[in-house]
Amino acid sequence: MIINTRPEVLSNKIISLCADQKISITNAHLSEIQPLLIEEVLEKSKLELGNINSYKNIFSFLIFAYYAEKLTLNFLNGSFSDKTSVLVS
Repeated sequence: MIINTRPEVLSNKIISLCADQKISITNAHLSEIQPLLIEEVLEKSKLELGNINSYKNIFSFLIFAYYAEKLTLNFLNGSFSDKTSVLVS
C-alpha cells in the first residue's frame, strides 16, 4: 500500500506504475503547485533587500555550513570548550 501525498500534477507516473504493478495506492494530494509571477517575486525581493540594513542577523546555509564544520572539527580535536568558541575564531 502506498499513500501518495505529492501534488496531483506530479502523480501521474506513480499512479501509472502502481497500476502496472498492481500495487494499492491511495492519493491524498496535500499540496499543489502554483506558478509564480516573476514580477511579484522581483518586487518583493527589492523591498526585502532594500531594508537589508535593518536586519540584525542574516543567516544562510553557507554560514551554517561554515560554523558547523568548525564546531565538528573542534569537537573531534577535543578542543570544544563552549558554544561560542567557534564564533570568535
